[in-house]
This record gives sequence, C-alpha cells and structure tokens, in this order.
Amino acid sequence: MSGTRWIISIVGAAAGLYFAALSAFGIGAVALPRHVPKVYSGAFAIVAAFLSFLAFRTAILGKTDEDSIASALGNGIVGALVAVFVVIALYIMFGFALHAFFAHSVGLHPSQVTMFRLLIAFVCFGFGAGFVLRMQKFRED
Repeated sequence: MSGTRWIISIVGAAAGLYFAALSAFGIGAVALPRHVPKVYSGAFAIVAAFLSFLAFRTAILGKTDEDSIASALGNGIVGALVAVFVVIALYIMFGFALHAFFAHSVGLHPSQVTMFRLLIAFVCFGFGAGFVLRMQKFRED
C-alpha cells in the first residue's frame, strides 16, 4: 500500500467519522423535545450525512495519483481558511447568537460552545468538505 493511499484512507475516514458525528448530533437535535428550530438541525444533519458518505467513498475509492491528492489537500486547506474567515465574519456580525445557533443545530447548550470550539469545528468542517468534494474517485469502466 502506497503512502498516498494511506493519506487518502486516513483523511477520508477521519472526515467521514467527523461528518457522521455531526449528522448524529443534528438528528439528535431534531428528536429532542426542546423548543429549538428543528429545520436548521435537519438541514445540518442532511448536509453532514451527505459529506460523510462522500468522505467514506473517498477513503475507499479515492485516486492515488499525486496530482489528485495534491489538489484535494490544497482544496482542504483553502476550505479551512475560508471557514476561519466565515467564523470571524459571522462572529463580528452576530456575536454570541452564532454560538447559540450552532449549539442548537447540534443539540448542545449555548454555554457548551466556546469560540475556540466553534472555530475548531468550522475548520475541521471546511477542511473535510474541501478535501472530499475535490478528491476524484477511480473510474469504474
């Protein structure tokens, strides 16, 4: 097994687990008997489940040539940087309401979501989404 295959498998599986956990939290937020906006939680769960599917497909069927992995890792880094800028911009615009919106979307209490946790969650989301959306899969011809 080549080094690029290991990188693709590890990054794809880690991103798949991360997105699956976010999807589970979103589904849990929809199922909990609270007075929170469940539409956002449902949409968040659907997007996370789709990205989880793409990530696991990438881990299994991702191309192992150097051009594909370099562009996928580059897009992952760009996705992480975009996520940092998005979190900073949303925090400047909305303040602590951003914490509450994200917390309610994943079924947490707003006091459990600090700015650091929010930033790490968005960076992981941005990197994983950039990586799995750009990674090409093997052709099945």
